[in-house]
Amino acid sequence: MKNISKLIVSIASVLIGMLLMPMMLFAAEGMLTGTGTESDPYIINTVNDFGIIQDGIKSGKSYKNKYFRLESDIKLPTDWKPLGMLKEGVTDAGNGRNILPFSGILDGNGHTLTFSKGSKPLFGYVRDAKVENLNIYGEYIDGYGLVENYVVDYGKDAKNWTDDDPKVTITAENVTIKSGTKIYQSGFIGGYASGIDHADFTNCTIEQGVTIGCNIDGTSAGLSNIGSFGGALNGTIKNCVSYATVYGDSNVGGIAGIRGQSTDTFSIENCAFHGTINATGNNIGGILGSGYYMYNAPNAFGAVIKNCTVDGNISGRDNIGGIFGAEAGIDQAWDNGIGEIVSNTFLGKVSGNTNVGAIIGYIRALNVNNVIKDNVYASQCGANKGLGKVVHVDTNAVPFGMNNGVFYYNTANYSTYTQEDWDQIYKVVDGDWKDTGRYPGKAIAMPNYNRSDDPLGKDLKTLVKCSDDAIEPVCHELTISGNYKKTYYIGEKLDLTGLTFTAHWTQGKADTIVNIDDITVGQFDNETRGTKIVRLYYGSAMTTISVNVIKDSSQQISVTFSLLGDEIHNSEKDKNTHVLSMGTLQTWIAPKKYTISANANVKDLLNMVLKNNSMTCSNPTGNYVESITRRGVTLGEFDNGKGSGWMYTLNGIHPNFGVNQQYLEDGDVVVFHYTDNYYYEESSPDYEKVKAAQDAVAKINNIGAVVLNDSCKKKIDAARTAYNVLNAEQKTLVVYSQLKILTDAEAQYDKLKTTADNIAKQKAQQEALKKKYTPSKTSIKSIKKLKKNQAKLTWKKVKNATGYEVYQSMKKNSGYKKVKTITKNKTVTYKAGKLKKKKTYYFKIRTYRKAGGTTYYGNYSNVKKMKVK
Repeated sequence: MKNISKLIVSIASVLIGMLLMPMMLFAAEGMLTGTGTESDPYIINTVNDFGIIQDGIKSGKSYKNKYFRLESDIKLPTDWKPLGMLKEGVTDAGNGRNILPFSGILDGNGHTLTFSKGSKPLFGYVRDAKVENLNIYGEYIDGYGLVENYVVDYGKDAKNWTDDDPKVTITAENVTIKSGTKIYQSGFIGGYASGIDHADFTNCTIEQGVTIGCNIDGTSAGLSNIGSFGGALNGTIKNCVSYATVYGDSNVGGIAGIRGQSTDTFSIENCAFHGTINATGNNIGGILGSGYYMYNAPNAFGAVIKNCTVDGNISGRDNIGGIFGAEAGIDQAWDNGIGEIVSNTFLGKVSGNTNVGAIIGYIRALNVNNVIKDNVYASQCGANKGLGKVVHVDTNAVPFGMNNGVFYYNTANYSTYTQEDWDQIYKVVDGDWKDTGRYPGKAIAMPNYNRSDDPLGKDLKTLVKCSDDAIEPVCHELTISGNYKKTYYIGEKLDLTGLTFTAHWTQGKADTIVNIDDITVGQFDNETRGTKIVRLYYGSAMTTISVNVIKDSSQQISVTFSLLGDEIHNSEKDKNTHVLSMGTLQTWIAPKKYTISANANVKDLLNMVLKNNSMTCSNPTGNYVESITRRGVTLGEFDNGKGSGWMYTLNGIHPNFGVNQQYLEDGDVVVFHYTDNYYYEESSPDYEKVKAAQDAVAKINNIGAVVLNDSCKKKIDAARTAYNVLNAEQKTLVVYSQLKILTDAEAQYDKLKTTADNIAKQKAQQEALKKKYTPSKTSIKSIKKLKKNQAKLTWKKVKNATGYEVYQSMKKNSGYKKVKTITKNKTVTYKAGKLKKKKTYYFKIRTYRKAGGTTYYGNYSNVKKMKVK
């Protein structure tokens, strides 16, 4: 009976344990309570619980879609190892393939993480992570405040533009950095990442008494790319506020330091900065320090800053703005990246040396897509104007040329401008980039992006205005909902029926529905085919819709298409860079004419031709072809190097549109091609570097058949010189097969030269021996008649002769035949017999000498004759 009781107790214990088991992580995930769901998250009570998560990440777990919740305040030690790391043995992220990230959702539950003095931030590497309701305090955090490494991350396979790509690095909501915290870098995150690697922040706070960008003693660390929430980043920051003191050198902002990449979203909305910026360099702004500034993306996305307020003190050296420091890299904003600086207020103090503006310090260009409206600043802010410096303006409201230090032009006249006009434009537009190798003609590349106002003259107050009065509510955002007509035939008028417009206001005014009659419609080009972005305005706010204008669908056109590819290889290691500009790609599909719909775009043509040739492509975004698969092998972006991928030319030019945007016309020629490095194609600012390599290859191909003469040698030397002056990068463009032509020609010429030299040497040696061993010339002393029709010849003895040869003829100047060889030097006579009567005979003698197996002959003697009677 006792045994039965014990058995019952044991079974009960097991059953109780099984019932409790769902509340615990299995051994592989440590021993946190909870199941990781939203309703039953893993519970974190101690620093050791973070260690359990770290161990799981090391084992390959990302905790994607797993929920965690703090149940107490926790202090992290000085030697804290951030959550998420690189794989063992690697030193970089490898575009994502080398990352072991944290991808879970952490709810701070209102608790505070305290960092020991000098410790690292909570996260090392994250992907699709989320943090919310968390307080952060650190006497000194040695790095960024939340995430240490913001890197290019295309997912575990490091392939860009696929459905599995991470779209957000981290999302932070209601995260607060507490007063007294000092941070070496930016408040939350910063680094170098792709445009698709968003960092998004909402309702986050940095309290008064926080110091950003400082050393351990609170003094400036002198760093660039510093901001309260982000350093260099892409993404969104909404409803956030900072009271911090921010230190830095260049690209410093009260909310963010600098836009990290040229593409994808970057916006700061409904944010406020009440702190102080102490910077020493360029591009300093109360909200944002700098937009994307690199010279190689003159058509980058513009920054969006809307409905933000600054009442702090902003100081730096150059390009200082109360709201925005500098939009320094964009020369022509396109429809896919409209910049908006709208409904912002600056009530603080701003100071600097040059280009100081109450709203914006420096902006390179203003066109229709640089939307700057209804920004207000206080009269005593320290700046005497709202916009510090503008370089050039595209508008039809001001005459062409320089006016008050600003250059004006009008891209509505794009096709009618003379070369002299364009020279003037690019003297200004490319003037600041003269030492960068920027290719003129790529910055202002599109027509009809002109404004219709005078933004720095009579219409300036619609952009920025000084006002100490109470600020009335302003519509800072216009949103749309509903369905609308999206396809039009050429000539049809725009129809907005079905759209509902909602106005969003400042000063807490409630949203309102806008009557469609109060909407102002921007330019709508219904005379040309293509995708059109139509701007819709209500007061200072703007939104856009996209519509397609097409031709009669029954029409067809004829176009020519070819496909050029490559083998998969590492161009950076084998130093063979195959590019269209050098003619070194493989022909996958030869040029051929195709009949297609008159409304077809490049994507339609590509899909049709690939299908006809049993090939496929990956084009998940609709506009960018990431890879093409041929004969079971997929060749895609980055496969042959960091600058490799697919491109196309239309009638010999790389267009500015993606495959889904570029419509075709009858007679067009499309060359779809791979490139191992797009920097070396015609469309790149670095194309000038290619020309020297092209010259070298042209000189190599000019060598032709190798012959031993001065002309051929000059061609070979010219090709070698042209190749040798190339730098290491340029030499990779001259592929092995092309260089082999040169090296083979050099080897062949050297062989011909060696052979010729050997022949000449042998000839010289023979001439020397001949000179040394050739015997002297003898002379015939006499010729006497003997009986029986004989004659006796006597000649002079020659010391260095081995012997003599006697020649006889019946003509003085021809017909001689050797009649006797005398083999002894001392024999100097010869009897000629069988001479015929009444005939005249002529005689001459030649000396000879034998040496080293060779016989050397002296010159012939004088001629003697004898007539037989």
